[in-house]
Amino acid sequence: MATVLRLDEGAFEVVGLYGEGRTLTSPTLEGFTADLNEIFAAR
Repeated sequence: MATVLRLDEGAFEVVGLYGEGRTLTSPTLEGFTADLNEIFAAR
């Protein structure tokens, strides 16, 4: 599981939870995605 956090006014907030089979998309880095199958396959 990957958790995406964003710092907002001094506190972190969860903006996404992603598991195997999902593609993570960054809310702050335009165009950034990560195929979690590729990341988890490396274990």
